[in-house]
Amino acid sequence: MKNVLMYGKRKIPVILIERDRKTLAITVKPDGRVEIYMPKGADRKRALHIAEKKRKWIAGKLDYFEQNRHRFVEKEYVSGETHSYLGRKYRLRVRKSGRERIKKTGGFIYIYTGRNRDLSHKKRLLYGWYKWQAEKIFAAMLVNRAARLKKYGIKLPEFYVKRMKTRWGSCSRKKGRINLNLELIKTPGECIEYVIDHELLHFICNNHGKEYHRLLDRITPDWKARKAKLENYYPG
Repeated sequence: MKNVLMYGKRKIPVILIERDRKTLAITVKPDGRVEIYMPKGADRKRALHIAEKKRKWIAGKLDYFEQNRHRFVEKEYVSGETHSYLGRKYRLRVRKSGRERIKKTGGFIYIYTGRNRDLSHKKRLLYGWYKWQAEKIFAAMLVNRAARLKKYGIKLPEFYVKRMKTRWGSCSRKKGRINLNLELIKTPGECIEYVIDHELLHFICNNHGKEYHRLLDRITPDWKARKAKLENYYPG
């Protein structure tokens, strides 16, 4: 269902989408769509009221995408494209080979495959490599960040790497695990650490109230800068 937010004289169309989730999330797409994901059965007027408080942020993201339209084109997974890994840009090189593999060297990521003209296949290969890297790197970061929170009674949780449309991470206190968005592997390490800290603290605080932010200020004093960097980062 389409609705409109007003930011000064500017009209911002938004789409309300019900999903099987507990919290509300706002996503601004590079193509200019603004989507509000809300729990099934949630009050639509309340969802819009919450979104109104984020109008400045939404308008800023729309302006950013408009000014950088040339950067947000669909990837074709061909030689010469740029792809991100841990906050750095790498040039893609596609090579025909009977042995399929991904190799990162210098400022390049190489895709070796016999199906070098198959876009979807090359994408699967690259994302398979991303996931392999993410599982190793996120695991090491999680051990490090959880160790800093032992005094708060937090134990090392299970974690899963998955592609998520509207969140960088999520936490299940009941199951004792966190989920981390695969796309995080494209962002700087400090941003990944922030998301891990954010989710770990939900084992103590179920919401984002005063106690939650007091603890976040203590364990990650520069979290606001990390959060801003993540929100303004579009890895591609």
